[in-house]
Amino acid sequence: MTLKNKAEQIAAHLLDELKEGRLAPGSRAPTERELCERLGVSRVSVRRALADLERQGAIVRRGRAGTFMAATTPIPAPRPRIGFALHHRWVRDTFFLDIAKELELRLPEGEEPSLFFHSVLRPDVYLKAEVALLFVDHNYSDAELAAATAAGVPCAPLFRRPATGNHIHFDHEAAGHELGLWLADHGHRDIAQLRHGLESPGSEFQLRRQGLERARDERGFKLPTVELMPDAESGVMDIRTAVDSLLASRRPFTALVAPDEKGVVVVQELLESQGLSACLATFGNNYAMRRLPFPLVTASFPPGTVAERLLAAAAPFLRGESADVAETIAPVIMERRPTC
Repeated sequence: MTLKNKAEQIAAHLLDELKEGRLAPGSRAPTERELCERLGVSRVSVRRALADLERQGAIVRRGRAGTFMAATTPIPAPRPRIGFALHHRWVRDTFFLDIAKELELRLPEGEEPSLFFHSVLRPDVYLKAEVALLFVDHNYSDAELAAATAAGVPCAPLFRRPATGNHIHFDHEAAGHELGLWLADHGHRDIAQLRHGLESPGSEFQLRRQGLERARDERGFKLPTVELMPDAESGVMDIRTAVDSLLASRRPFTALVAPDEKGVVVVQELLESQGLSACLATFGNNYAMRRLPFPLVTASFPPGTVAERLLAAAAPFLRGESADVAETIAPVIMERRPTC
């Protein structure tokens, strides 16, 4: 994704020619071939640019006579541009990139979001790119967000739950609750849970656990829990020890909830090694888990659903009808087999 796509650049070039007097209102516009040769672009991009200018009333097509600049060519106001800033550490995370791609698919033809990979927010870059609203991941500090907003770049962080202001909140408590209800409604009365032992107050891990426990209280199933703690040497969550502890306790379970897709892979390997099976469930942010070679139930936030909600929340703000961008995105239950 570029700061401006080719069609936008071509349209801007023709309007600049008009403003600077090199093209007169009512004069013949350059042909498609001339624009391709002059700007080094494809004919497809040129045609998209001309179609966009025609919709704006900036050019008039007169059949075989050719294309002309309108007699009183309107200079359209720049359309509000959506930006998406990702911290460098998330460059390889398909969830955020998939959201950006889904945003591009859902924007009107000829528009695309500006995608930035910055370890610190850079308001000067976003202003130059004419970004009217910047969605950001959760790795930027409150001070950075405040500074960017003060500089004229409104930011809407994903995941955060501030009392006021722009935010996009993924409802992790609802994810745990819905997953617990799904398992209970499919006949599971003993559901084991691997709990993140270092969860912090308000973290997604705590919220998911609380949602799962709320479902337990409502449906009455048992929820034996084993805490996941980091390995002393590597610092990585020691799932193997936790599962071994669960199996050694001989507490029965027909379903097991792991904190993420990496954990559920380890759990599956351990169960298979002992000739055991269970309905595996977890939480996911993308469709990557669909490629896993075993059945799975997930409470997920699909990128397409997220993109739709982001655009719906942004629209009133970009039209100047609201001073805030706030949205709560509920999870979607995805199952890899009809029954589990």
